[in-house]
Amino acid sequence: MDRALPMAMSDAHLRAPQAGGEESLALAENLARGSSDPEQAREAARIFALEGLRERAIDVLRQGILTHPRHSEMLASLADLLSRTGTFEEADLYFGKALESEPKNVETWYLQGLHHGRQGHVAPAQAAYEEVVRLKPDHVKAWVNLGLALADGGDRDGARRALERAVRADPGCAEAHSNLGVLLAEAGHKEEALDEFRRAVDINPDCSESHFN
Repeated sequence: MDRALPMAMSDAHLRAPQAGGEESLALAENLARGSSDPEQAREAARIFALEGLRERAIDVLRQGILTHPRHSEMLASLADLLSRTGTFEEADLYFGKALESEPKNVETWYLQGLHHGRQGHVAPAQAAYEEVVRLKPDHVKAWVNLGLALADGGDRDGARRALERAVRADPGCAEAHSNLGVLLAEAGHKEEALDEFRRAVDINPDCSESHFN
């Protein structure tokens, strides 16, 4: 959901592996042999995906789901990977299964919001992020991405409120400050906007400084 504003929260929710290359792949293959264990399967898939082997990651999760067909987190992980590879219809199916199994899983709702955002489906993305912040009011990434979804849908006031909530939840979130600055600038609040851009750059010097021009 990063078309209207410049700094969407990253959807890179997976942790970086401790070691790269052959060592990581060997670990993943070892974990995959125990794919009947949901957590081992998810960890193996995580490593494969981070090494660029998404199809292998998907295969590991499919095998794990054969044994644990209602494991919500494994279903959501598979849905997320399918979405990342552009297999959107099948991703929809697995997100549905994951939420049927565990309707209040915050991470599943968040990943579903990202899934809808990749397709440019503003209203469903907004609904997913709204569910995230209903279940977990301090979920900063969801507040930021809800703000972006609202902005994409034309609700700039709602977007501003969402980004202000993100800033309150985590004053150290550079993306929240930067996107809030854009909305303030668009509304003609130049000094407030500059304050937000400065905060963003203070937090993360890699933030774009084009807003100052």
